[in-house]
Amino acid sequence: MCELGGPDECDFESIARMLRAAMGREVRYLDVCMPEARGMMEARGLNAARIRALTEYWDYVVSGAVCSHPCATVERLLGRPPRGLAAYLRELAAELNEPTSAPKLARV
Repeated sequence: MCELGGPDECDFESIARMLRAAMGREVRYLDVCMPEARGMMEARGLNAARIRALTEYWDYVVSGAVCSHPCATVERLLGRPPRGLAAYLRELAAELNEPTSAPKLARV
């Protein structure tokens, strides 16, 4: 098994900051409890199997099992330095800002 990581070590807050900068609008990381997250997904119309898969994956991510640390493997594989997440998000800014038909998640 080979772990791959880009040049940036990111937490959820820093990813939100990068998204905010790339998209030019308010983006923030909001830590919600699992029952609230399930309710938000149900409100968006996700089916039970998808909700279960997403919440199980989220549990896996926040357990610390998934850690992205900068490493040289990506550069060796690509033959060039890897892009940082901020640069990648800037490239996707127009797509990220496209309106969707999905209802916005709001906390009341």
